[in-house]
Amino acid sequence: MGKNQRTGEEGYQRRLSSGDYPKFHAFVKRDEDFVFVNLHLDQKKPSYHGVRAHSGEYEENEILQKEAEIIRKVFNSDI
Repeated sequence: MGKNQRTGEEGYQRRLSSGDYPKFHAFVKRDEDFVFVNLHLDQKKPSYHGVRAHSGEYEENEILQKEAEIIRKVFNSDI
């Protein structure tokens, strides 16, 4: 997805099926010592033409917790 020049965040997404939705959407911001990840799950595309808002899940749930654990393992590994 690329880097947002205004916020400095990098955007990433991972689909859960062959379709466009649902998909995980993560915004990553790095500073000298830390990496911050804002993770949510997009359930479907925007409902209204010209509107970027979507049905995203931001609250903790089992699916988001599992994906967060995968991300933690990647950052903690010696790849």
